[in-house]
Amino acid sequence: MAKRITKKKIRIVTTLVVAILLLFSTLTGTFLVGATAAGGELFGIHVMDTETSRQIVDFLLEHKLADRKTLTFFANLFSSTQTAPPVSGDEVQFHFIDVGQADAALIRTAAGNVLIDAGMGASEEQLKAYLDSLGVKDIAYAVFTHPHEDHIGGADMILAEYNVQKVILPDKEANTVVFEKMMDGIEAEGCEVIKAVPDMTFKVGEVSFTVLAPISKDYTDLNNYSVVIRAEYGETSVLFTGDAETVSEKEMLDRYLLTGKLDCDILKSGHHGSDTSSSKAFLEAVTPVHAVISVGEGNTHGHPKQEIITRYESMSIIIYRTDLLGSIVFTSTGGEPIKQ
Repeated sequence: MAKRITKKKIRIVTTLVVAILLLFSTLTGTFLVGATAAGGELFGIHVMDTETSRQIVDFLLEHKLADRKTLTFFANLFSSTQTAPPVSGDEVQFHFIDVGQADAALIRTAAGNVLIDAGMGASEEQLKAYLDSLGVKDIAYAVFTHPHEDHIGGADMILAEYNVQKVILPDKEANTVVFEKMMDGIEAEGCEVIKAVPDMTFKVGEVSFTVLAPISKDYTDLNNYSVVIRAEYGETSVLFTGDAETVSEKEMLDRYLLTGKLDCDILKSGHHGSDTSSSKAFLEAVTPVHAVISVGEGNTHGHPKQEIITRYESMSIIIYRTDLLGSIVFTSTGGEPIKQ
């Protein structure tokens, strides 16, 4: 009598095949092309091209032929051994890294790297695999926008594993374990700490950065202490807003509306697409072409809110979501940014 082949056995075999493909791609470099998304969840790396890899993983998961956690384990296991080519002299890359219901972004230039937020502690291995796949070793500036775990949870790992030169923080402390771990890491590594103040500027290569918020000294909500930074390179501008809510947005409107400092091509959507941010008045001043929402699949907060999605769509803003697309990358050589 023939033995029955169960779905469990099929999942085991399929996962092993994927693991072998990943190992092969790591050793040969034939298929591996970088860190990206697949199946609406960060797969760690992808084989073949983005669309093909996403279709394959979607099929495997939909038909329960493979286990997501196991696939992610193998992907992360092999991803750090493959390094992307260095950034060319005039190219700048803007990476919005999929770290689930959290934030992490990397500005990659030939002159150095800037990291904005570090996700959750639970996603730090995921973040490290992504950075390692890009060959990141040094970080000129690490900006930890505000002391919530979904923004600084991986900060201690970043400080320990990479050569961080300067750290930018808001002038706000938190009585939490994750905040203490971050501060201990800063002290242990001897990083220079810079407190964010409005209109403060810094530069990495030809990319200029301007701090726009926080503006006030006291807020009732920790989110409004978020360091808001505008990056500018030639005609490309990107606005990173952390979790800044409408209170902070209004302050920025009052201070910068007539200066042009709010205008951007790409907006990192405030507070994961929550309805506490992205007010109509703010969006009208910012006038983004693209909005990136860093958000976790099936999160308990209901992010992004449909109200915000509808508002973006009504203003013809192109939406990119990490829960649907995984890590999102734009490149620029000083003209209009190009979505990769």
